[in-house]
Amino acid sequence: KGNVLIGDDIVRDECQTIAYEAVTGRKGYLVHWSFNYQYYFDALEGPTRDRIVVIRNEHMVEDWNSIERLMGGRNNIVSGLNFPHDNSHEKNETEKFLSDGSRRALCQASCNDIYVYKSILRRGKNLKPEDVEESLAELRNICPKEADTVDREGCHDALPDIERKIKRDRVVLEEYSGKFI
Repeated sequence: KGNVLIGDDIVRDECQTIAYEAVTGRKGYLVHWSFNYQYYFDALEGPTRDRIVVIRNEHMVEDWNSIERLMGGRNNIVSGLNFPHDNSHEKNETEKFLSDGSRRALCQASCNDIYVYKSILRRGKNLKPEDVEESLAELRNICPKEADTVDREGCHDALPDIERKIKRDRVVLEEYSGKFI
């Protein structure tokens, strides 16, 4: 093993392992990294899985309004002017750069999560077919192979078994919420 070259990037072996485990949700280096789409989707049980609403970050205002309409509320209750949704600092060009090789590696490592993401999009009761296609087209611009993968045939890894993680977290949540009841 050792260092490898991905595009123009030299990546150390241990960095690759940490990145892979983080992206796939196999190991929780930071809380944000250990809960991927599969975690939240698999936590839904039974018919609840088919009754979800979706808010896509890139279309937050439109999706919020579509949920409002779905629930019998007013049209266009929020606008981009009164709905701040970027809680990060401005990025400069060097912070946004990702080499083609690194992007491909990240897309490949995210294949399972992308598969689950597409399942979530298709089940979103507030999304129209053209909304789903728009998100798939945006995904296709970043991860073309994974965007068009059907039934995970392009994913190198099996979906991880995260049932124990979900059960453990339910117990913690129940214990935590019991303190407030």
